[in-house]
Formats: sequence, C-alpha cells, structure tokens
Amino acid sequence: MTREKAARFISVIEGHKGIIYKIANAYGKNSETGKDLAQEIILQLWKSFDRYDPAYKCSTWIYKVALNVSLAHSRGESARARLFGKLDEDLLTGQVAEPAGRAEEDFRQLERFIVELRDLDRAMSKPCSTISGTWSSLAE
Repeated sequence: MTREKAARFISVIEGHKGIIYKIANAYGKNSETGKDLAQEIILQLWKSFDRYDPAYKCSTWIYKVALNVSLAHSRGESARARLFGKLDEDLLTGQVAEPAGRAEEDFRQLERFIVELRDLDRAMSKPCSTISGTWSSLAE
C-alpha cells in the first residue's frame, strides 16, 4: 500500500461519503446497523479500489458497491430471520408467558402438593413429638 494510493482513496471517500451514508442508513434497520454497513461498504471499496475503472464516474462505482454490500447484508438478515425466527422480546428479558391454562393447572398441582405436605407433616409430627416430648397444635 502506498501513501499516494491511501491518500487518493481517502479523498474519493470524503468526496462521496454522502452516497455511502445515504445507502447504509437506508438499508440499516437502526443507526448501529447503518454504521456497520457504512464500515463494510468502505472496506469493500478499499478492497476493490485497484480494480476501479476511471472510464466510469467514481460516484457510479461507489453507488454500485454500496448497493451490493447493502443488498447482501439485507439478504443475510432475511436468511437469519428465516433460520432462527424472530426472538420474542419477552424471551430475551426472561418474561416468558405461560401457555393459556397452564399457569392455572400448575397452581392447582401446587395446592395439592401443599395439602399432601400438611398430611405428611402431621404424620411426622406425632412420632417426633413423642420422642422430643413436645406437641404443636399447628400439626393437628
């Protein structure tokens, strides 16, 4: 990489950064994605800078590269969404809703366990109280 090449590249980018940011922000879903796209566009422009044909306008070349990078990113986003599905915000925050009727069924089962536990407590309390010499009225 020569300094002259780097200086020419920076000059081209500075002169046409409006195109880059306009396309990146149009295809980015939010400002962070737009920034990432702009960075990827500039990287791809740098990689292809040696192959730029001066017979064409520089703005046309930049527009084409920016559009191709953005479309590839957009296709990748669509593919990821189809593959993994959209994560529910509740799932990400840990607030997963129970299926309808499931919470009520769980509550009834918990009540049955509590009743069984009370019966077990009563059964265990009498032999324990005989050994320890104490008896609680709560166990009855």
